[in-house]
Amino acid sequence: MSFAQPYFSKHHFLMPQITTPPPRGLSFIVVIPAYLEKDITQTLLSLKNTVPVQGVTEVLIIVNFSESDSQENKKINRTAYQVLVDWCRNHSSSSMQFYPLLAPDLPDKHAGAGLARKIGMDEASYRFGWVDYPDGIILSLDADALVEASYFQAVKIEMDAFPASGGCILRYAHPISGTEFPEAVYKAITLYELHLRYYKNALQYSGFPYAYYTIGSCFGVRAGFYVQQGGMNRRKAGEDFYFLNKLFPHRSFLEINSTCVYPSPRPSSRVPFGTGPVIQKIVNTGNMNFLTYNLQAFVALKSFFNLVPELHSMPEEKLKHTIETFPRSLQNFLRNNGFNKKLKEIRKNTASQVTFIKRFFIWFDGFNVIKFLNYSHVEYYPRIDVVEAATELLSVQQEGITDKDPRSLLLFLRKRDYRTKSLSVNW
Repeated sequence: MSFAQPYFSKHHFLMPQITTPPPRGLSFIVVIPAYLEKDITQTLLSLKNTVPVQGVTEVLIIVNFSESDSQENKKINRTAYQVLVDWCRNHSSSSMQFYPLLAPDLPDKHAGAGLARKIGMDEASYRFGWVDYPDGIILSLDADALVEASYFQAVKIEMDAFPASGGCILRYAHPISGTEFPEAVYKAITLYELHLRYYKNALQYSGFPYAYYTIGSCFGVRAGFYVQQGGMNRRKAGEDFYFLNKLFPHRSFLEINSTCVYPSPRPSSRVPFGTGPVIQKIVNTGNMNFLTYNLQAFVALKSFFNLVPELHSMPEEKLKHTIETFPRSLQNFLRNNGFNKKLKEIRKNTASQVTFIKRFFIWFDGFNVIKFLNYSHVEYYPRIDVVEAATELLSVQQEGITDKDPRSLLLFLRKRDYRTKSLSVNW
């Protein structure tokens, strides 16, 4: 029985489309959702021009649209698919094979980035299942992103060195200057990426064990781990965040900084939230004061996360007193979300402190962090300008940077993110 068979008996959405048997040595499959993409050849060429690695790579482009899309949009997508059929036929080789897949008239309830990514990742899992290779690596990419020449080489070296890892997070950098877009777009993406990096670094400062970027074009996962964890979700946006945060507590993830992915800064309204809509809103309004989470919310989380190991066996009276020392925002959030009941349940089902910590952070995951941040910023903390927030965080961490230029702050945080390689916690 293939490792993937139990998954496909329960979770598959569409029947596999590729009937050609997988080649010997299949090691990578890249999944690229495509919607209203008139030309994605630059992305495909950046993959084709990478340094060759041992084994065979397949690239799956999932051209998709919903049942209620306009006839014009459907025509654009069908035309793009036909163009891709010819392009893929002409550019495939024995070491890299391109497959366009058409996913038309998807149900409105689920149609979107998540379902398209799921269709592609399920197809990839089926391919690896066909040759019963659970360590095959599924890489997620976007149709407007470019990759460095070392893309596959870096992933192979790092993943081979850590065979127990479940997946990887890849270094990324949005273009923040150039001539392809108006200057306002580059200013907007500088602020938005600064927000992403501030959030990740503030989360790390709080002591949260899974402080990693969750960007759809910048991660990979082993096929066996993918099916074991129930596959990708069908969310219209944010599918990458929910998918990766589901995976992080169960197997270690590598942070690979020896290569880079370059997501596009282009404005877009094709998804309800994410990079494209944020950039479009900033450009349309001309408001370059980007507000982000207040650092004091992360300070509150830090007081909580520092005590998690002790919660395993803390006496009830001490626990009650300890909770009363937390900031009011955190006290109320925990009470409103049934903390005491959940803590008892976790204690009851864990024998050791190590298993307690792991189970605790399966409950208080990245989604609960976001819930707390959104809750606490309604009444307790004002959102603050991202430049002010990043400067305050760096000051608290004694980095000694005083430059308040957004670009300078972003470049500083990029360098700090990349100067060390890390492996996610695997309790």
